[in-house]
Amino acid sequence: MKKKRKSGITHPNRVIPLEEVKKRLYKTHGDKIEILDYTKISDRSNFKCNVCGNIWNAIVKSVTGENGCNNCGRIATAKSCRFPIEYVRDFIESKGCELISKEYVNSKTLLEIKFECGHIGKIIFDSFRSGNRCTLCAIDKMRTTIEAKTRKKFLKMLEDASLQFISFKDDWCSLESEVTYICNRGHTETRGIRNFYKTKRCGICAMEAFAKSQLGSGGSGWKGGINPTSRYLRGVVRDWEKKTKEACNNKCVITGKSLELEVHHIYSFSSIVREAIDNLGIEIKENMGDYDEDEFKKLVKEIRKLHKHYGLGACLTNEMHIKFHTLYGYGDNTPEQFNEFVNTMKNELTQLPLLTKIQRCDKIHIGLDAIPIPLLY
Repeated sequence: MKKKRKSGITHPNRVIPLEEVKKRLYKTHGDKIEILDYTKISDRSNFKCNVCGNIWNAIVKSVTGENGCNNCGRIATAKSCRFPIEYVRDFIESKGCELISKEYVNSKTLLEIKFECGHIGKIIFDSFRSGNRCTLCAIDKMRTTIEAKTRKKFLKMLEDASLQFISFKDDWCSLESEVTYICNRGHTETRGIRNFYKTKRCGICAMEAFAKSQLGSGGSGWKGGINPTSRYLRGVVRDWEKKTKEACNNKCVITGKSLELEVHHIYSFSSIVREAIDNLGIEIKENMGDYDEDEFKKLVKEIRKLHKHYGLGACLTNEMHIKFHTLYGYGDNTPEQFNEFVNTMKNELTQLPLLTKIQRCDKIHIGLDAIPIPLLY
């Protein structure tokens, strides 16, 4: 049966006098530590170590117990961790490595070591004894492990898409690398892995399927047979437009602006379409729905070939593009017209007042409307 606790304070708090604290310090540490100030045993006080001269602040109760000078404690720990440098050198050499450092304090000291792989790096002796070695090799091993998992996952993706793997660029599988494969229809293609993840199928097959979807009355490009052929065929040279923008650093070749960019055909697109039709020996058909699938494929291929032959276009702002075609009309435009237009516009821009240039750069956008109309037309 438990005794009933008596009400009230049985053991009231007692303030331990300084002399009692000093006796406890001497009993625990001898004359190595002395107390500099004191209020009560549960408060913090300053202590001085008579061995190393260190002064530190701590709770009185902890020092009268077992805790002593923190500086002496660190020194003792360092001494307990210290091995003779000869032992350290022999141990490192026994593992096929070479100690380069000439100084050694304790097992926590960073040592410069030439590892068995030939790399030179720094590591503490404790870590070396635990089996750790070259950091560079560890990183490479981790990258190789990740790459192996990525490769396995990607090859499974190719297999699911009925694509036969051929090779990776530089034999490395990452989002920035390229892969070459062949599909079950015999198309061989090399694509960036990042780009492949978007479709997860043969790009050539995808393009052919898209082209087929545009033919006939069921195609989205049919529109009752009234969609002009040249208007639709502009959509098959998106890669050419992308390369043109990259070549122009995504800036207008006249104003240097990056907003509202359009790609201009230096050699007229309508001339390219007519030349493609002449080369193929097929007749000009006004509407998309008038071509069969075989003619369409040949026409697309020839148009892309001619774009490559005549080279890239040029980036113009929407404003500049409209001004060009206002001056020279639409269709059958020539490189000579474009060169003349660029020179005229650049000359006029350099002749604008200095204030106008500053305002144009300061988001006020005083643009080509400030150029006298007679000089343009």
